[in-house]
Amino acid sequence: MYVGLGERAGTMDRANQCYEMRNIDTMGYSASTTDPLYKHIPFYVTLHPKTLTGFGLFYDTLADCRFDMGRELDNYHGHDRHFIAEHGDLDYYFIASLIRRCMPRAVSRS
Repeated sequence: MYVGLGERAGTMDRANQCYEMRNIDTMGYSASTTDPLYKHIPFYVTLHPKTLTGFGLFYDTLADCRFDMGRELDNYHGHDRHFIAEHGDLDYYFIASLIRRCMPRAVSRS
């Protein structure tokens, strides 16, 4: 389960989806299908409900970027997850064990 990426359309779980981030507003906004939206927050949390663990990743960039959260399928390795930034350095912050205390509440709401 992946949660985050700022104001996004669709379900709360971002797994098996692909998202673009640009600092623009999309014409003809639809709450269930529109992407990208204007809030550029390249942060998400990965949750593992069975083990009650998780971690966060924050990508420190203002560049146009793309998050593939498992939409692309590789014949040998299963669902491929990756991040692409159009330009600039790759600075990111890994936040370990972020979810342990609040995980039971998050799972019970989904």
